[in-house]
Amino acid sequence: STENATPTTNNTTGTAETQTGTQTGTASETPTESQKTEDTTTQNKITVSEEEIKASTTNLASKAKQYKTSINSDIIGWLNIPGTGIDYPVTHTNNNTYYMNHNIYKQADRDGALLTDYECNFKNGLPTNTVIYGHNWNNYLAPLADNNPKDKMFDEVHKYADATFAGNHPYIYFSTTEKNYKYQVFAAFYTHVNWTDYLYCYPNATRMQNIISTAKKSSLHDFGVGVSTSDKIISLSTCTRMKGNTNQYRFVVMAKLVG
Repeated sequence: STENATPTTNNTTGTAETQTGTQTGTASETPTESQKTEDTTTQNKITVSEEEIKASTTNLASKAKQYKTSINSDIIGWLNIPGTGIDYPVTHTNNNTYYMNHNIYKQADRDGALLTDYECNFKNGLPTNTVIYGHNWNNYLAPLADNNPKDKMFDEVHKYADATFAGNHPYIYFSTTEKNYKYQVFAAFYTHVNWTDYLYCYPNATRMQNIISTAKKSSLHDFGVGVSTSDKIISLSTCTRMKGNTNQYRFVVMAKLVG
């Protein structure tokens, strides 16, 4: 698909609720009800040194490396999505819960930080499926309102539910601390938490094919992007209430590595 091509609506709207799998990690990005009603922490302001890093560095890998060195050794990369405010360092640790309620300074914060699934390993390059979680506090109940200054973390991932936005923003940029990568979006969909295949960082060929086919079948739009089991992909997962007042659904955007 081209930079400005608008994906067509996918007439197949079924979700993947019936798919099952075993995953030791959990998609713990959904806030608890107590978290929704208690907002006792405040967002830490970016320090001058961080502002300098952002202003002077356009290379995402360089930014990630500087943040890792100067702020938090758990930072393993950086995620940037054009057309949104998503331009954040990405963390990784030995569990999927700590950075759901701690920021990159390791301070308690309901916004948390972006985090990769604990089973992903970046020591020898990219996993087959780079799974990244983040909170969505502001846009889980209603369609996304543009230019909301309160949007943080994965609030704006839901922009990919809109066909025009999706068509105009086909690329996602992720880096490790060593290298920059470019991904092309091929699916945006809602899924029940019972379907866990997409949470595997190292799926075998059979599971990888199921991830691709289920994501495309469930996608809100037909992006017209071919994906094979030999591709590396990225999966952005966040909570949603667009399927009802339940914490049992996720909104997921998937893209394949193209550069």
